[in-house]
Amino acid sequence: MNTIESITADLQGLSVLPGDLIMVHASMKAIGPVDGGAAAVVSALHVAVGSAGTLMGYASWDRSPYEETLNGARMDEDLRRQWPLFDPATSGTYPGFGLLNRFLLDAPGARRSAHPDASMVAVGPLAATLTDPHRLGQALGEGSPLERFVGHGGKVLRSGFFARRSFWRKLAQ
Repeated sequence: MNTIESITADLQGLSVLPGDLIMVHASMKAIGPVDGGAAAVVSALHVAVGSAGTLMGYASWDRSPYEETLNGARMDEDLRRQWPLFDPATSGTYPGFGLLNRFLLDAPGARRSAHPDASMVAVGPLAATLTDPHRLGQALGEGSPLERFVGHGGKVLRSGFFARRSFWRKLAQ
């Protein structure tokens, strides 16, 4: 079973350093069993980057109108009026992006960008810089949190990074 300590060691073994800007793109299923669940993984990430580091993740919105507007379609006026308003402080996250991002959003000091479909969450000294502004026409490209993430030299941790690291560590024993 993974622990905060073993995950922190894995992250350090992957060259995650204090002060790093890290975008988490991982799933609990890929990581495997963790004592303390997603909260423990987020804690380990915080330990690895330290107080000078920033964590970021893709949150989106559980009520995103993406399917209703796919391929340039437009909602009819009745549906538009009935659709709930997106509020970065209270709206849910898209469950398909995993439990880690939900726990990241719930972390003390977390900031969420204002884009209803492509909202990002960040925690740490760069959180406000990364998440604001995030205008509707700038989902993932120029002017988005992702552009600022790249500009600040961010690193991406992909799904399964813990599992692979643990697998190789067990083989070496």
